Amino acid sequence: MPLEWSESVLADRGELQIFACAHPERVRRVTPGPNSHPRPYQHAVQSYIRSFRAPSRTSMVALVARDEHGIAAFAEYEPPDQTGDAWIGHIGRANRLAGTNVGAEILEEVLRRVRETGAETVSTKIHFANNASQRLAKSFGFECVGFDGQYGVWALYLR
Repeated sequence: MPLEWSESVLADRGELQIFACAHPERVRRVTPGPNSHPRPYQHAVQSYIRSFRAPSRTSMVALVARDEHGIAAFAEYEPPDQTGDAWIGHIGRANRLAGTNVGAEILEEVLRRVRETGAETVSTKIHFANNASQRLAKSFGFECVGFDGQYGVWALYLR
């Protein structure tokens, strides 16, 4: 069943508060050391999504995708600024969809919407250890153009 996309609304809050996209879903602490999360970037995205409140007071556009089981994915983007640059924020897919290549479907939807805004470029950050997201970004034509701490800054030129 294909995902059905919509902008996130206040009624999504209950489902988003229990959204699970990190594996394992819980650990005692995120800081390095015993019991730290093996994929801190997944845990950070999951924490962000669980605390998200729609509608947002920022310029970010938050999207949710549903399948027959409920919210299957979350994504957000910021429409282009005066220079034509758009930004992709947090993206996450439900654990039940691991290994299904749904990441490509999520990114396709976000890029379709970003293109409709007239953006000239779109950028995002990807954690240096998140190899799956780096491969996905490369497959869509993104290039790593710099670094910001533990994150690579990736850009796609749309025009």
